[in-house]
Amino acid sequence: MNSYELMTSRVESTRFGDKQLISQMVNEQKIIFEPFVTWSRSDSTNTNLYSGDQYRSLGESYQVLNDDQIDLFTRFGLDEDATIGNEPVLGEWKKISSSTKEQADWLIDSVRSNFDARLYLLSSNIDTFKLVENDEVKDENILQYDGYLEQTTILEAYQKYIRNNYVKMNMLADSKDMSLDDLRNEITGGDLLEIKIGIPKLAYSEEPVPISLWIDKRTFELTKVSVDKTLVLQSYMEKEMPKVNPELEEPIVSKALLTYEIKRIDNLKEIPMPD
Repeated sequence: MNSYELMTSRVESTRFGDKQLISQMVNEQKIIFEPFVTWSRSDSTNTNLYSGDQYRSLGESYQVLNDDQIDLFTRFGLDEDATIGNEPVLGEWKKISSSTKEQADWLIDSVRSNFDARLYLLSSNIDTFKLVENDEVKDENILQYDGYLEQTTILEAYQKYIRNNYVKMNMLADSKDMSLDDLRNEITGGDLLEIKIGIPKLAYSEEPVPISLWIDKRTFELTKVSVDKTLVLQSYMEKEMPKVNPELEEPIVSKALLTYEIKRIDNLKEIPMPD
């Protein structure tokens, strides 16, 4: 597999007493591993916890391997705090940085290993999935399966595919003998915020994490994945928010849903920088 295109959406809602935090994000992403090039576009809205006002931000990034370095370009909405009623307008592309070969190799390895970790989670939990009848699925060619991600497999994915990325950055010590409990404590008990995202963040849940798959029964291709992270975010907020703002009341998470829509797999030939 050398390329893919995804549409990722995230919706989260948490209440702290009379204050509510709502976050929504849609991210489009295209990646080719060889020769390496990636483009992403993120559109997000967030609620100010104290005023209740909502703000929207829009941004794009483009990274391309040139010789032995990766050049990074970005552009953002001219008014990052534009209200939802106003459509943000993207500014001009700006070259932010050029990496060394070592940094380029790390980035490519990181993108690949995170994708491999997702595949590992699906394959290692395949026996938990059951076909469900769902009236919301209108396409008769689409089948929905519900299952869950076991905590053991989440920690294994972190250990096998993700942890070494942080070791290479000298953010974590290299260790071959860590137990699963050690790995979980490293994520949820430590102060390294960089690892409390993505797959490692799922370790905060005390229960298996619910997940749904949508399969095209004509081609047997996976078209969509949805992860219910409500219990994950609940535990995360309970442990981490008191460190950030101890004055906030106890968090109550009502929704945390992460969805991947798979647009294309292994048939991207090029990803030009958008005009």
